[in-house]
Amino acid sequence: MPAASSALPIPDIAAVRCRPVVAVLEERFGRPIHGRLLSSDLISRVKPPGLGKLQTNGPLTHRRVVLEDSLPPHLPVAVAWSLTVEARLPVSVRVGLAGTGEPLDRLLTSHHTPWTAEFTEDAVASAASAASAHFAWAAPDTPLVELTRILYLADEPIAITIDEVPLLPNVGASVPLQPQPR
Repeated sequence: MPAASSALPIPDIAAVRCRPVVAVLEERFGRPIHGRLLSSDLISRVKPPGLGKLQTNGPLTHRRVVLEDSLPPHLPVAVAWSLTVEARLPVSVRVGLAGTGEPLDRLLTSHHTPWTAEFTEDAVASAASAASAHFAWAAPDTPLVELTRILYLADEPIAITIDEVPLLPNVGASVPLQPQPR
């Protein structure tokens, strides 16, 4: 892992209120990042009083997407989780959500659906070793930020997202990430 001084900064918190986290990461990283759907399941009902922040008892779609470097060996660079009220989404976004590896915020943007986000709490900082994915390129003590947001269409809450973002090394746009030696 490069020294902290040669690492890219953690995403600007203000930027991810109306832009996909992956878009901010791509700008900083200097190349595309691709999503891969790891899991998706339906939660048909949440016991009353339900999820207050989403104002629902269900149904909800729970998704986990790993964001990978576009260069081989395509190592993970972040993880995007979402808990979504699909019935509140435009049909085109619902269709796009099924089976794609796009994080919800990037999917909304690619379908020209104006959205905003509100943070549920301050970003939680920890180490990459505590993440839900193995970041093979990162030393265990690499800083990791978890960004928890509520996404809205107009004033209606549509999802809770959690993005796990480690401090990416500044390797250059054409240099692939490499696993740490063991």
